[in-house]
Amino acid sequence: MDDEATLIASFESLRKRDGLTVEKLRDERHARLLVMLGAEEKAEEGFERLTDLVLSLRDSFITRSVRNALVIGDDIQTRGGLEERRAWAVDRNLGKSALIPRDRRTHCRYEARGFKELARSIIRQHTQRSLYEVTPSLMNEFLREYRAQREKRQPDWDAMVKEVDEQMRQAGRFGQYAFVVFGVFGLVFFSFLISRPYASTYEKLFAAVAMIAVELLFMVGIIDMGRKSERSSTIIEGARKLIRETTLWRRKGIDD
Repeated sequence: MDDEATLIASFESLRKRDGLTVEKLRDERHARLLVMLGAEEKAEEGFERLTDLVLSLRDSFITRSVRNALVIGDDIQTRGGLEERRAWAVDRNLGKSALIPRDRRTHCRYEARGFKELARSIIRQHTQRSLYEVTPSLMNEFLREYRAQREKRQPDWDAMVKEVDEQMRQAGRFGQYAFVVFGVFGLVFFSFLISRPYASTYEKLFAAVAMIAVELLFMVGIIDMGRKSERSSTIIEGARKLIRETTLWRRKGIDD
């Protein structure tokens, strides 16, 4: 028997004679009802919760049928038993002032429908309570697993930055070597031009000026490469600091 059928069976048992009472709820047959109400082995608390739930339902003939069957509400009396209460609720002599101005058969139909709706409402609230109680523990377990996996997969930022820094330094040294080779080649070439015996004075002057220009370019290139190397180191340090701060901020956000 599923929970809905079990709860409906409890309601049908509780409606007999004087309706819902704490003493009846202590019966083992209603243990599941107390559990679903969140009042396991606490009949008094279960009585209060069930009563409050029924009274919180929107007023309708269906709700009135449930209240009359279980004797819930100040306007409902035991009246000797279930059949007497049903007869009073549909008493034609009371006219429109009757609790349920319908016939007895309709009252029973409303009653059955109301028990089903009440059972579903209790099941829905029980599910919500269960999720509320379980979710924090599941979240804590998820965070622990996430942190463990994050520590395993955390990139080695220092090693990555160090590798990039070394590659940039190597590129700078290669540039310096290239300038040296180019400068030496220029010296040799222009020395050859000047040393030619048949070279005119104009050609020698042009070669001398060109050689001086190449040497100046060579010196400026060496100095510029040194500055770029220093600037690259500064950029690398800034990137390393930014990465570290960002990583620490992410860790703090997740840990909190």
